[in-house]
Order: sequence, then C-alpha cells, then structure tokens
Amino acid sequence: MSQPVGPVRGQLDARVRSRVALAAAFVGLAWLWGSPLLWPLSIAVVFLHEASHALVTVLTGGRVLELQLGLDEGGATMSEGGLRFFILNAGYLGSLLSGIALLRMVGRARLVTVGLAVVGVGIALAWMPWVSWGFALVVAWCSFLAWVGLRAPPWAATTVVRLYGVYSVLYAFGDIRADVFGAPSGAVTDATMLAELTGVPAVVWGLGWMVAGAAALWANRRAV
Repeated sequence: MSQPVGPVRGQLDARVRSRVALAAAFVGLAWLWGSPLLWPLSIAVVFLHEASHALVTVLTGGRVLELQLGLDEGGATMSEGGLRFFILNAGYLGSLLSGIALLRMVGRARLVTVGLAVVGVGIALAWMPWVSWGFALVVAWCSFLAWVGLRAPPWAATTVVRLYGVYSVLYAFGDIRADVFGAPSGAVTDATMLAELTGVPAVVWGLGWMVAGAAALWANRRAV
C-alpha cells in the first residue's frame, strides 16, 4: 500500500529552506564583518556576554555591582563574591551557547523576541546605570525586539532571531581571537584574568573556548 508523501516532503522542504537561510545568514554576516551596519548586533552580542557574567555571578552566590556597555562595543561587569572561575568563563561561553540556543528556537521566533526583550530590560534595570549610553542602547534594542515579536510579520521575527543567533556565534569566535591572540601586551581580558587565577596561559583558555564552541555547534548541527 502506498503511503502519503506530502507531509514528509513538506517537512524536508522546510528543513532545506531553513538550512539555506542559515547558510545565507553566515555568509552575509561574514561578508559584512566590520561594517557599521552590524554595529547594533555587535552591541547586542556584547550585552549577551556581559549578561552571562552577571547571571553566573548571581547563580554562584555573588553580587553584581554594575554592568556597563560602551559605544565602542566594549563592556564590563563589576561584581563581588561568587565563583570567579565560572564567572570568567561565562562571558564567551555564554554568548556562544546563547547563539546556538537562539538558532534552535528560530521556530518560536515571536515568543523568543518578546522573552529576550523582557529579560534584557530586567537586567538593564537591575544592574546598569540608568543614565548611560549602555542602558539606552539595551532599552532601544529590547524595544525593537518587542516590536518585532508583537507587530512585525512572522518572517521578520524569524530573520531577526536567526541573525542574532548566527552573529552571536561568529562574534564570540572573532572576539576570542582578538582578545586572546591579538590583544596588546598587558591587556586585561577574561583569558588573562583566568590565567592569573589558575596559572594556565591565556592562550589555552582561548583555544578551549573555541573548541568548546565548535563542539557545541557540531552537537547541535541537526537542530540548527
């Protein structure tokens, strides 16, 4: 007896379209790398990095004093207490894993954008100076995400979540390369602070983050 193939074919077509869109996002963002057009996404990814430090600080029993973002795509999280080893590892790994999580949730893009907006504003209100460029940038980005989730067409929400996820992964790898392998002598980074804490060279931490990110991408290759 023959079996209906329509639903299966439809699922395969949807998977193919998703893979093509994912590949196009990677290629397009890589081609535009360094362009001012990507500055809003860069700020959004730096926020993920710093928010990851902050959340792990709280989860390990510490207290976040302040979270900062700069117009130059810089960021810093001041804290006290908590488990410093995990806090320092949380930045790059957090942005890498957040990117992968976003790619896994593309199918629920409307919910994701609204959820990110709520969480982002909550983090900004809790830990960022309210009179600062960083606070204004986060509120602007979260307002955009909320509008996308509530008002924009479904394809727009899907596109935003996919681009955010892809860029989170790409930016994290690029930032690790710049901070660990291209930073000037004496620069203070997550990797150099981990080196001071553990005695393990900063380059080892950078390579470890890259390997962990690549392994996570490979493990989720079918899902994204």
